[in-house]
Amino acid sequence: MALTLTQTGTSHVSLAGLTDLLNQLAALMEAEDYDDDFFSPTESAADRMRGFLEGVSGLSTTVPAGTLYADGDGGLRLEWIRPDRELRLVVSASPQGRSYIYHEQGDEYAADYSPTVSELGKWLNWLESPNPTVLSGRDYDYLMPHLEADAAPNDALQAAASDYKRRRADGSLQVEN
Repeated sequence: MALTLTQTGTSHVSLAGLTDLLNQLAALMEAEDYDDDFFSPTESAADRMRGFLEGVSGLSTTVPAGTLYADGDGGLRLEWIRPDRELRLVVSASPQGRSYIYHEQGDEYAADYSPTVSELGKWLNWLESPNPTVLSGRDYDYLMPHLEADAAPNDALQAAASDYKRRRADGSLQVEN
């Protein structure tokens, strides 16, 4: 069973869209299309998938539309596919099972077998970036709070702005067009 998540007019899921995604996860859990050969997702898998989605939305990372489905072994898969790259979050049936984030672009691919909300956020940003720069998990964790902080410009930036304005006003700044 697969549920394709889309939103008219944009490729991103808004806060309301994220709510829809979580509601569709609930619908997937309540579906009766499962049998002895194709198991329904476990509550553990659903709780961990929900935790990833809610955690990523808390990072100010946009959660793009994707496809969510049961893997038949009690786990869940969430896939995002673009023309030139794809990303998958695979959540195992139990916490002891193998969950991972898989990413692919062209002939390059890799999997992270210790997925975190932070890593998922990094790869979702990569997925939507036209010219991606992939940071290590440590660098991403360091950089994001600084980018999200509403800090005033430091002294060096204020001095540079003042110098620019002065030089622009007195004509000593050469601007090339």
